Amino acid sequence: MDIQLLKASQQHTEVIKNLMQFYMYDFSEFVDLDVEADGLFAAYKNLDDYWKDENRFPYIIQKDKKYIGFILVRFIETAQRNYLSIAEFFVMKKYRRKGIGKSI
Repeated sequence: MDIQLLKASQQHTEVIKNLMQFYMYDFSEFVDLDVEADGLFAAYKNLDDYWKDENRFPYIIQKDKKYIGFILVRFIETAQRNYLSIAEFFVMKKYRRKGIGKSI
């Protein structure tokens, strides 16, 4: 299994936006999310900041050169400590439970 975690470039913005639709669909079972009049979920708030803010890091997950998910990471700075936080993590259903999360 050829799994790669790639730092997402600006060119990956649309890929993550598209994968985000599946992510929000999965979460709509647990939180109050509905599609809008165009049949799509609303855009993920502040997604573009992941390419502008030096404390945010977008990643793409690929398997055999196919996009299968993404990870959005934030650097959090507090008075007590600094740490990295996974803001969002998504792997397409057909690739889940195969150890991908552990391997990256």
